[in-house]
Amino acid sequence: VSLNLSESDLPGNPEFNDEGDGVGTFIWTPDFESNGRYTVFFSAFDGFETSLLRVVVLVEDVNREPVLADIGDRVIQEGSAFSIVLRATDPDGDRMIFRGENLPDGATLNEDLFHWIPDYDQAGFYDNIVFRVTDLGLPPLSDEQSISIRVQNVNRTPSWANVNPIEVYEGGRIRFNVQASDPDNDEIDIVASNLPEGAEFENLGGGRGLFDWQTDLSSSGTYTPLSTVSD
Repeated sequence: VSLNLSESDLPGNPEFNDEGDGVGTFIWTPDFESNGRYTVFFSAFDGFETSLLRVVVLVEDVNREPVLADIGDRVIQEGSAFSIVLRATDPDGDRMIFRGENLPDGATLNEDLFHWIPDYDQAGFYDNIVFRVTDLGLPPLSDEQSISIRVQNVNRTPSWANVNPIEVYEGGRIRFNVQASDPDNDEIDIVASNLPEGAEFENLGGGRGLFDWQTDLSSSGTYTPLSTVSD
C-alpha cells in the first residue's frame, strides 16, 4: 500500500512521508498567521483501488505578549512638568492598554501618557515605579518595566514683604521693619545699601531688618534705600 498527501489547502510547506506497511507521517508547523480551518486529503493505493481520507485541521490562535519599549530611569527637577509617552508593540496587532503602579503623589497615567509636576517638597528618589502594557488577546498577556525617578531640589528665590512708600517732614524720624522669607526655609541674610546719610540698618536675623533714620532740616528729597536678601 502506498500513501500520499493528495490535496490540502495548508499554507507553507507541509511534509508527508510514506513509512511503508500502510504507515505515513504528516508534518506541518503552522506559523503565527495560520490560525483557521484547513482540509487535508490523504490517499492510499494498493495497486488496484484508491481510498481517500479527509482530515480537518483546526489551528487555534496563540496570543503573543506585547513588548513595552524601553523607558529607562529619569532625573527631573522640582516644579518642572515632566512627561513620558509609553510605547509598545503587539506582534498579533491586538489592542493594548497601559497601567501604572506605585506612582508618586500627584503623578497621573492617562492612557499612554505619564505626567507629573513634582512639588517643591518632593525632592528625593522614587523607585519601583511600574509601567505595564496588556493586550486584549486570549488570554491577555503583559509586559512591564520598573524604573526610578530622581527629583532634584530646586532652590527658590527668597521674597520680601511689601513696604509702602513713607513720607515724613524734615526733622522727623523714619523707622520701619522689613521682612523677608524663603519658600525653601533656607537660612537667609539681609544687606542694606544706598542708605541716606545718617540712616542705619540693623539685620535682626530670621529675615528681619530695621531701618532707622533721624532726618534733619536739610534732608528734603526722595530716597530709595536698597535691601538685598540672599539664601
